[in-house]
Amino acid sequence: MQSADLIKNETDIETAEGVRLPLVPAGVAVRGLAFALDLLFQGVLLFAVGIASAAAGLAGGGIFLLILFLTWWFYGVFFDMLLNGQTLGKKIVGIRTIRDNGSPITLDASIVRNLLLAADFLPFLWIGGLFSMVLTKNSRRLGDLVAGTIVIYQQKVVRTELTNSQQAAQLDLPLTASDQQALLSFAERFEQISPGRQAELANILAPHIQNPSGEPAQQLRDLGARIGGKS
Repeated sequence: MQSADLIKNETDIETAEGVRLPLVPAGVAVRGLAFALDLLFQGVLLFAVGIASAAAGLAGGGIFLLILFLTWWFYGVFFDMLLNGQTLGKKIVGIRTIRDNGSPITLDASIVRNLLLAADFLPFLWIGGLFSMVLTKNSRRLGDLVAGTIVIYQQKVVRTELTNSQQAAQLDLPLTASDQQALLSFAERFEQISPGRQAELANILAPHIQNPSGEPAQQLRDLGARIGGKS
């Protein structure tokens, strides 16, 4: 085994469409920085609410306690849903939370992982969460393990450059707008799809190719490229 393989901080997830997603899990340091930033934002919010509620007397105290409760337990849930898995701190440092199957985080998963911050705090100062991230694959804290989530570095979507080898398939059936979009997406993601899945997807339309002159997958990729403007 190469030394680079031993220190490679990357995990692969294969989606239902057969697309391999190379993801880089966020480690303890960057997640700690994001968490510290989130605590700072929460502190600023509570400070502002505290000043405003002080002028309201007893009723203001009740409002402050309510805001304190909501901020502590649901700050993460609110921003997970608003920013697709990112709190303000995570957005600044460039990481996000997703499901461990590669799909976007859901409301129930966000609620579970944020409620379990209390467990990560134990026995004190988030020692439980720290040990969990150090000892588990992909740096997952207790909340991540129970909720089925993983925190990764934000990555731009990489699309295959469209090319056309002049072997575009000619089909014996009309293509709707959604059909054309599907073929364009197939062409753009072609190199990320495993060969077996390429063939499986291409076989759906293979009987309708009027000019078979090679691999159906390659012909359909070229058709998608032509739809995308590559002639």
